[in-house]
Amino acid sequence: MAEPLYAGIDLGTSRAKLRIYDGEGRLVKWEDRPEPLHRRGGEAWHDPETLRNTLELLIGLAKREGARTIGVSLYRASVAAWLPGGKPLTRIILWLDRALHKRAAETLPLPGRIARRLPVYNRVLAPWSPLPLIGMLHRENPGARVWTVDALLLEWLGHGYKSEPAAAALTGAINPASLRPVPLALRLAGASGLEIPEIGYNTLEPGPRGVSAILPDQQAALVGLGCGVGCVKLSLGTGFFADTVLPGKPPIPPPRGLVPLVVYRVPGETRWGLESLAPGAGLAVDSVVRAIGGWDGLSKLSPRDCREWPGALLIPVFSPH
Repeated sequence: MAEPLYAGIDLGTSRAKLRIYDGEGRLVKWEDRPEPLHRRGGEAWHDPETLRNTLELLIGLAKREGARTIGVSLYRASVAAWLPGGKPLTRIILWLDRALHKRAAETLPLPGRIARRLPVYNRVLAPWSPLPLIGMLHRENPGARVWTVDALLLEWLGHGYKSEPAAAALTGAINPASLRPVPLALRLAGASGLEIPEIGYNTLEPGPRGVSAILPDQQAALVGLGCGVGCVKLSLGTGFFADTVLPGKPPIPPPRGLVPLVVYRVPGETRWGLESLAPGAGLAVDSVVRAIGGWDGLSKLSPRDCREWPGALLIPVFSPH
């Protein structure tokens, strides 16, 4: 067997997963760890120190197994405040949260509450958007960095204050076409003066600790689970997601209900995909799967060229090529 070289760590909402592959792309070791999800009165959060300890543990295990390249991914649209250098000041407020998101929307400055009735801004400043929450934490934690948690993990890993574009665009503070801040949106959210991280695709170059880029969770899972063109990945964690890699660029506009993805981008190559999602629905589906005895029966639906792991099922699709 070829020497193990590559590892992927996925910090999910309910589980943290490590997958290690050898030089021929064969899975040689895996490890799953529960990721304690705290919920109370509509709030949903992770403890940042617990998340960091889990990350450190899995990085250490990957290195001991001989992995030379380690990639890390995690969920999107979750927010925290921290001091420069990575010392957390708040919990990681998850995308599942409803209570704090609602309070943030209700405490917007008056111009923001008025603008919330207008097209576009009724989405950017809605209770489920990260932007009002970013504004509230910015006002409550003067001098802190406040952003989605991908920037916090990148800082932990020694990559500096940076953010992945898909996560940044979901904040509502960043124009998804230009990847530039939208000053009016920041003012309406009460986040004027917010320190914006550097935004751009990481090229998978290892950082100071030998740990590579953070990809958004679904894209990383497509890569980490070995899902190529001709497979669809169904993720039944806290969310319900269906993702597929494309042989070329997605159609613009994409088919109704599908979101175009950059699966990964490295020098000289961009790989595209499509995603369909129902956030939160995976909890209900997962309970049904557990009730019927797990994945053993379902995994038989997968052909030999698609891989299946606990919590995900890859099924065949017809390729137009």
